[in-house]
Amino acid sequence: MNYFDKTHVYLLVPHYFGVDEAIQAAYDQVRSVDPNGPIRFYLTPYPEPNPVDKLHFDADWTGTQKAEFMPRSSKSSLAPEDIPLEESYVQLRKHLEVPHSLLTRMDRAAQWILDQNLNPKEDTLVVLLNPYGNTHNLFCAPSPRNRNAAFIQTTHFATETLHSRNIAIAYELFASALRFRAFNEPDFQEKFLHPTDLGCVNDFSGIVQNLRYKILTADICDACFQHVQSKNIPHPFMEHLKTGLERVAAQQNNFKRALTERNPIPIRITYRFLLFDSIQARVLLSPKEMTLYKFFLSQAQGIHYHDLIDFRAELIALYQEHYTGEMDEMEATIHTVVDRWCQQDIDLSQTVSKINKKLRDSIGLQLARPHSIMGGRGSRKYIPAATSNPEPNSHEFNPIA
Repeated sequence: MNYFDKTHVYLLVPHYFGVDEAIQAAYDQVRSVDPNGPIRFYLTPYPEPNPVDKLHFDADWTGTQKAEFMPRSSKSSLAPEDIPLEESYVQLRKHLEVPHSLLTRMDRAAQWILDQNLNPKEDTLVVLLNPYGNTHNLFCAPSPRNRNAAFIQTTHFATETLHSRNIAIAYELFASALRFRAFNEPDFQEKFLHPTDLGCVNDFSGIVQNLRYKILTADICDACFQHVQSKNIPHPFMEHLKTGLERVAAQQNNFKRALTERNPIPIRITYRFLLFDSIQARVLLSPKEMTLYKFFLSQAQGIHYHDLIDFRAELIALYQEHYTGEMDEMEATIHTVVDRWCQQDIDLSQTVSKINKKLRDSIGLQLARPHSIMGGRGSRKYIPAATSNPEPNSHEFNPIA
C-alpha cells in the first residue's frame, strides 16, 4: 500500500518579485479547500539572488509561442543583454532562461527547503514560483531529474487565457501535487504527457490557449486513471484533489460566469482588503485607494470629478480612517492628497486606474467589471454594483488579523 498521511507543497516566492495579486489569490483558493487536509500548501518567501543579469531579454517575446518539453539537461546558454528590469509582469516574462539554468534553480530551491528538515523528504514538493520566462515557453513542469522540485511561471501568457490570472496557477498547484504522488518517475514525459488535448491533468499540446480544456474537465484520462489506481493513492488525498480541481474549474465555467455577470459576486470590505469570499479572492488596497473606493461605493448615482470638492470633508474623514503613515504628518498628507483630487489632478485618475487594475488582476475582467470604478471621460464615475449593495457603513470595516 502506497500510504502517506500528508503531502507538503512549498510555494517559494523569490524575494525580488514578491507576492502579486494572482499568486495571493491562487494561494488563498487552494488553501481554502481544506486547510487541514492531506495536501498542505505553504507560501514561503525565498531569499534567492535575482538571476536577471544572466537572462536574455527578448523585447519581441509574447509568450504565445508553442511550448516544448523540458530536456533532462542542457548546457546551452544565451548572452544576457543590458536591459533594465521593468515591473510589469508582461515585461518580466521577456527575460528568458534556458532549461539548464532553470533546472539548477529548481534544484537549489528544493534543497533549501529540504535542508530545513521541515517535513520528510518523501512527502515534500517544492514549487518555485518563477517570474521570468524560459526559452521553451513552459508554463509549469516537474523537474525531470529531481522528484522534489517543480516550477510555475506566474507571469506566463497562459494566465491571461482564462478569465482570471489566478485560475491557471491554482490549477497547477493541485496538478503538481498529483504528479508528485502518482507520476513522479524519470520517464514521466515519455510515458504520461499527452501531445493532444484529452482533458487530462497531463495534457501538453504545446498550444498555450488550450489550457482551459483540461481545467474545465477537472479530470484525468483513462490511461492516467489506470496508472493512478496502480499507485494506491490514499482516498483522502484523491478527495482533496478532486474538490480542489472542481472548485478551480467552476471559476472558469462560462455558464457560471454568465450567471455571475447578471448577479455580481458579493464583496466584503475590511480595513485593508476587498474580499470576494465566494471565489476565495482578495484585493489589497493602499489607504489612499481604499478611501477613494469607499467614497465611490457610497455614490450610487455616480459623481463627476468636478463635484468632488463638495465632498472634501467626507473624503478627509474616510482617509483618516485608513491612514497608516506617521501621525505627525497625517493632516498635511491627507489634505494634500484630497485637495489634489478636488482640483482634478492627474493623481485622481491614476488612483482609479490602479484600483481597477488590481481588481482585474485578482478576479479577472468579467468579474471585476461590476465592482470597478466606471465612467467615460467627462461622465459620472460610479461602481455598477453599488446600487445593489448596502450603504458603505453596513460593510465590515474591521482590520484583518
